[in-house]
Amino acid sequence: MNSDHPLKRQVPIIEAVRGIYQSRRSGLIEIEAEATGPGGEAQPKRRLFFADGELHLPQVNALARRLAPHLPIGSTGDSEELRSEVASLMERVAHLLHGWEASEYAFFEGNHLLPPDLVGPFPTAALLMEWAVMDLSHDDLLEQLGGGGNPFRAVSASPPEALAPLLSPDDLALLKRLTKPVELGPLVTEAADDATETLRRLGRLKAIGLVRGGTRSPVSQGTQPVPVDVLKSLADRVGRDLAARPVDLDSSEHRARLRDLLADSGGMTHYELFGIGQEAKDEDIHDAYDRVARLVHPSHAEGLHLEGREEALWLLFERATDAYLTLNDPSRRSRYNTHLGISLDPSPNRHQREGESQRLAVSYFRQGKSMLANEEYHFAVELLQQAVQADPKGEYYLALAESQEQNPNWLRRAAESYRRAIEMGSDEAAVWNALGRVHERMGQFEQARLQFGAALRRTPGDPEAEAGLARIEALRAPAKAAVTGGGGGVKSFLSRLLRKPQSQ
Repeated sequence: MNSDHPLKRQVPIIEAVRGIYQSRRSGLIEIEAEATGPGGEAQPKRRLFFADGELHLPQVNALARRLAPHLPIGSTGDSEELRSEVASLMERVAHLLHGWEASEYAFFEGNHLLPPDLVGPFPTAALLMEWAVMDLSHDDLLEQLGGGGNPFRAVSASPPEALAPLLSPDDLALLKRLTKPVELGPLVTEAADDATETLRRLGRLKAIGLVRGGTRSPVSQGTQPVPVDVLKSLADRVGRDLAARPVDLDSSEHRARLRDLLADSGGMTHYELFGIGQEAKDEDIHDAYDRVARLVHPSHAEGLHLEGREEALWLLFERATDAYLTLNDPSRRSRYNTHLGISLDPSPNRHQREGESQRLAVSYFRQGKSMLANEEYHFAVELLQQAVQADPKGEYYLALAESQEQNPNWLRRAAESYRRAIEMGSDEAAVWNALGRVHERMGQFEQARLQFGAALRRTPGDPEAEAGLARIEALRAPAKAAVTGGGGGVKSFLSRLLRKPQSQ
């Protein structure tokens, strides 16, 4: 498998698939097979293919081939038989994946990794719906949904156009019933369906974000749900702020940032979501919420071509708001810290403060390196600058310099960061070569020559340093010729310039 940056996640495969679907990523999930088969032969790896978040299958699947002329589903002319067959195929895929949940896997991103003969798109939402309730008994479903006292509400009485073909009349009736919050117990009791079937239907709708409620994600554990009116009020305020002061990101950077938050936020604490320390002050919390809420606001869906995925943005916005309301309230924050096992000394000593700064710097450094790998250089620079401020280290300055080097306007800062890294012990030839490269790009050839020379002193024969010196000499030669001129050099040039003109 050729990929420089495979994305290995420490979450169940279903959560990886959900993240790919919500952020419309393209690529493949490669699932490790057993080392050997029954006869000792090597087993091939299993693969799932996605284009813009939707599942595609190899042509070897007979049912997929038969359905191919009718894809994608979603038009008003789709027959009930076609929809039933697609749902049946997604159920089969879900059963396969259910058996692979304990396997190691990695996600490799990029359209170039997709074979040309795939069949699709098949609705990933249908796969998630089947997977969410697979093999669960009545009691299992009840537990998964948080118990009879847990309230649920529909995001909208009318589902997005992209999801409507996947829903039955009974699904639509349930959404209409949940226009206002209803506790699970009364909902099941009052339903016309069998109780277990109602729980399954609710679990399926919740899996694709059409219904909110149920068990809380790790980021919200130990806190309380965000009241609907509070969520709407804050969403309106942030929306007005965005209209006056838009997010300063191009669409590709913005989508990539949302993609990573969707993949990671479920396992983050409130502090990690905001990128702040556990001793953050009120103003730090407010600034962090403003930054995250503006980034994930649902109004971005249309501009980022995420129509039909507004629920994913609402989920992120609700998590950010939950974090803000929790950390901004001293009593709620205290209970949350207790839940996390955090015991904050109101007057931490120097050793404790240094330890917290070091932990925070590691968090910034890891996030910054991830941004750098994803070519999100603006975010990388911001995070790595915070890392070196919290705990100056050579490796942090190196990563910062590498990020700054990507922008021609930041070359002077990159040179300074490389020098700081060298001062802190990063004295390898590669670092001196990088510094020489930066000076060369700025047109400071004498400085560049000195840095490449320093690299050669540390690693004699270093090919990058030798190539750099050769480039510098080639660039310096025309400049020397222009200064010395031909025939006689500088003195000859000056004598000709000062010579008195001959009389005519």
